[in-house]
Amino acid sequence: MNKRLLQEWSFISFSASQYSEQRRYFKSDSTMQGPVRHIVMWRVRGDTPEQRQAARLKVKAAFESLRGMTHMEIGLDISEVDYACDVVLVTEFSRLEDLKSYADHPEHLRVRAELGDLRITRHQVDYPAQ
Repeated sequence: MNKRLLQEWSFISFSASQYSEQRRYFKSDSTMQGPVRHIVMWRVRGDTPEQRQAARLKVKAAFESLRGMTHMEIGLDISEVDYACDVVLVTEFSRLEDLKSYADHPEHLRVRAELGDLRITRHQVDYPAQ
């Protein structure tokens, strides 16, 4: 891996007490209790900067119409570094069950299908919100 890239990344380390704090959100049957944060990042298609910007805006507009979360934030990359994602979606749900319902909701599935060919890559992280 590129040494410069490693230097630019920030890593979060958890102490044992922080890890224990995170674990309180999980029951023994692996279901979460409490709020959950859902973060998705995409890299979008486009041969020119204008095409990529149009794709970013289309993703942003499509997700702005969705409901069901307690918080939503959509960001478009301004760094223009070659390894950055283009769009980030940060959402929060009251419970894991709400996130699962959102994932299967017809409106969410419609947006996913509509945007399917725009994305090159997709990254996702779900974790207990503090």
